[in-house]
Amino acid sequence: LLNAVQQKDSVYSSSILGRRLNEIRKSDVEVEYQRNQTYFQFGWDRPLTVDGLEISLDNFPRYNNKFGRMEWKQRNISIQTELASLYMDFDDLTIVENEILLNAN
Repeated sequence: LLNAVQQKDSVYSSSILGRRLNEIRKSDVEVEYQRNQTYFQFGWDRPLTVDGLEISLDNFPRYNNKFGRMEWKQRNISIQTELASLYMDFDDLTIVENEILLNAN
């Protein structure tokens, strides 16, 4: 009896999920957002646009800021500030931290 109840629950859950997936509309996977005077759009069948101008989602670095830069296929990253640095290598799984100690005088 327990096995029959578990099977019935499984079929019931699957049918609810199946119905929900079939009910997803195109509007459920599209985003339109406005912040101040800037208008953003994005979706499965629509490119990212900002105020109607398409924004490329290719050919940009994974990280790019004043502390470091890393390309998408790069396997290591170096992050630096005025007081410390951090180097991570994802191939050999090493992390090297360096801290600049300020003179305590």
